[in-house]
Amino acid sequence: MKFIYLIIIILLLPSIIILKAIDGKGTKDDPYQITTINEFQNIIDQKKNIYYILMNDIDASETRNWNVGDHDGNPNTPDEPMGFIPIIYFMGNLDGQGHVISNLYINIQQGFGNIGLFACFGLGGYIRRLGIENCDITGFGNVGSLCGYCENGLITECYTTGSVNSIDTNSNNTVGGFCGVNNRSPIENCYTSCTTSSLSTKSDYIVAGFCHASRLPFVDVVYCYSIGKITSSKKIYIFSELENARYCFWDVETTGIPDTGGNEAKGLPTSEMKKKATYSIWDFDRVWCIDEGKDYPKLRAFGKCPPTDVPQEPKEIENKIEVLPNPATDKITIEFPSEFMSNARVSIFSCLGIELLTQNTFNKRFEFDCFPLPNGIYFCVVKSGSKAYSGKFVVVK
Repeated sequence: MKFIYLIIIILLLPSIIILKAIDGKGTKDDPYQITTINEFQNIIDQKKNIYYILMNDIDASETRNWNVGDHDGNPNTPDEPMGFIPIIYFMGNLDGQGHVISNLYINIQQGFGNIGLFACFGLGGYIRRLGIENCDITGFGNVGSLCGYCENGLITECYTTGSVNSIDTNSNNTVGGFCGVNNRSPIENCYTSCTTSSLSTKSDYIVAGFCHASRLPFVDVVYCYSIGKITSSKKIYIFSELENARYCFWDVETTGIPDTGGNEAKGLPTSEMKKKATYSIWDFDRVWCIDEGKDYPKLRAFGKCPPTDVPQEPKEIENKIEVLPNPATDKITIEFPSEFMSNARVSIFSCLGIELLTQNTFNKRFEFDCFPLPNGIYFCVVKSGSKAYSGKFVVVK
């Protein structure tokens, strides 16, 4: 495995970030807890099996004033903020827990490359359930919103919006709306609407709407889409020719890139991209939701499902399941109707339609620990054979 390291002199500059201890031990059971963009910037563990979680949404607007210096290597231009410094070499595991980092700013126009929230990511780690909104990222080469370069990692249930730009005019690098370069890293259930641009004059400079795979064997990219505008006079892909982009799509109108064939991914007009039927094999019960005819698919993990997609309490029917106590504080017991068979499947949902639990049971009652849940309204659904009933309960502490 070979990583291309970020070579930037600004790493030697005094930083405006003050190191501070964060909660957690970095283990799977007690991960490091990230609450601010400062804490995120201080991720420095270049080790496997280190775990991080985001505890809340993070507004990274302040990064527009970070690290003022020679952003472009030209002594004749004024010093400018270079913003967030990409996490150099991340081999750990990050669970965004459905939270979003917004307004991230990176402007690094010198050095070899690998620019994004993460410069390099992989070696068996994962990034999941993380959103990046309204990013403004400019780099030299191998530029992406989530990462500049990834290899042998897993990325799942993530999305990015904003702009990604490369100012490299002469080198053989890449830029992508989601990742710059992807080598053997599976990407599942993700999307990007980032606008992507390149100034390169090299004929083999590659601009990818989603990401570019540059090494065999084929990279699995599944259940993903791209809708951001692409601007370049050179090679343009949405999904690379080396990617096994199964069940993936792009909007030919918003990206400006027609579907000329030769790729497993399909380019479709906007109207088709907003139809649930287009994504017939995608998991709309647990992963995706869609406001039919009005918007593109969205990820359930972020609680952005339309009201029409939120599970509704059923109309009055006989033998509706009973949930006790209700309201509840720490535990509920679900009593099943008498006609239910001995095996049943129980699912718990938030009021936004996010699935919190699915479990089989062979008893006529099911206990659920709701103490970790915040105050709010929740739904439970019980299925057995051809029968299905649901009920509502309230958590109050």
